[in-house]
Amino acid sequence: MMSTLKLFRAVVAIHAVATLALIAPETAVAAPDGFKSSAAAAITPKPLAPIAISHRIDAEPRVGQPLEIVVIVTAKAHLQNGVAKLSTGDGLQLVAPLADVWLPNLTDDASFEIPITVLPLIDGRFFVSVSVGGDVGGRFQVRSVGVPVRVGPERPVAPSANVKTDSNGQRLHSLPAQESVR
Repeated sequence: MMSTLKLFRAVVAIHAVATLALIAPETAVAAPDGFKSSAAAAITPKPLAPIAISHRIDAEPRVGQPLEIVVIVTAKAHLQNGVAKLSTGDGLQLVAPLADVWLPNLTDDASFEIPITVLPLIDGRFFVSVSVGGDVGGRFQVRSVGVPVRVGPERPVAPSANVKTDSNGQRLHSLPAQESVR
């Protein structure tokens, strides 16, 4: 039976080998004795799902007025059984669609537009979360993005009274600090 410490050291060693192989593949070494690791073999970083997601907002977002956003899903490979899941956080209410959107089968570089409607509830910066998944080459893959929605005016950044400039012209920001003696 392997001790917990020995197992922990082996896991750390495998992780180190994987990290090193990503940074400098020419230095990859074998896994510790008694362990099989795909990390010791040639390692490639996790690929992105072959799905591109973009969006279009044609109107100025205003509180209390429905806003249409068009989400454009583009398949970079043959996409089958695709589904889009949409959600919003505080500040926006999803009006339509209220259920998952099933996509038609898309061939390489084919696009599908999903019109969605949100209702801005207050001023601020918010996001519509869009996750699109589907079968690509027999494997289910997902891509997620956040669509930014700015409602109302951009808040001006107030100049800080604690900004000074050094002899090289670099701006220095002094942060407030409290000292206490114990």
